[in-house]
Amino acid sequence: MGGRTSEGAEWRLRLANGHLDTALALWHGGPMAARVRQANALVAALTQSLSFDGPTMLAGDFNTLFGDGEPAIRVLRAAFLDAPPARGGATWSGALVLRARL
Repeated sequence: MGGRTSEGAEWRLRLANGHLDTALALWHGGPMAARVRQANALVAALTQSLSFDGPTMLAGDFNTLFGDGEPAIRVLRAAFLDAPPARGGATWSGALVLRARL
C-alpha cells in the first residue's frame, strides 16, 4: 500500500495479517512452544524480507488466553515496539463462565 503525503512525498506501508494456531502440539513441546515457533517464523518472514524497507503493520487473530504474558505475544511485541498496549479486561467469554483477553 502506498501514496503521497500532502507535501508530495511518497510513502509505503506493508500490511500483514497473522493467525497463531491453538493446536495442542503435545509431541512438539506443547501449545506454548508451538505458538512461539509460529511467532518467530512470522517475525522472521516479515523482518528478513529485503524487498520492503518501509513500516509494517501486523494485525491478526493471536488467540491468546494470557494476553501480553504469553511467550508468543512477547516475541511479537519485541519485534513491533510501536504496538499499542493491550486493553484490560476480557474480550471473550465462553461456556462455564470462562473469560479471557484474546
